Amino acid sequence: MTRTREVALTPRRVRQTARLARRLMPPDGDLEGWLHNLGEHRNRPVKATVGDLSGTPGLTGMCLIRDDADYIVVDAAASPARQVMFLCHEVAHLLLGHEGEVASSDLVAQATPDLPPALRARVLTRHAHDNLEEHAAEELATLLTLEHARRQRAHELRANAISARLR
Repeated sequence: MTRTREVALTPRRVRQTARLARRLMPPDGDLEGWLHNLGEHRNRPVKATVGDLSGTPGLTGMCLIRDDADYIVVDAAASPARQVMFLCHEVAHLLLGHEGEVASSDLVAQATPDLPPALRARVLTRHAHDNLEEHAAEELATLLTLEHARRQRAHELRANAISARLR
């Protein structure tokens, strides 16, 4: 047990990271804009895609961390709302600075057939919730998912002609 890891994953750290994530999220909750802003913050592109994650039971999302970019993959079979939740979880891992482990080339090839076959990356996956990193990422992802939904609703209300007349 290292002291630095304990300090890095405190509730305070999660709240600070949530503030940063909210600053990066566009007012309308646009996910592509959010990933673009996150990429600028990280000085590297952050790209999201859907993939077939059915080959690994319980796997719903993962983040492939490469030297040149980060790729977030969420399960193509999930509903759009769940895909947002999985995306927020992977963004949480990135913002919290979680390391990940070396990905098997079979898993990467199966989940991301559109990415280069020579892709070698560290991978952060969303299938084990038994460690501090997963708990912190899950807590932050919950906050971010709620914030995304709130911003989308507010944007829809502002864009609604009837709602605008009532204001």
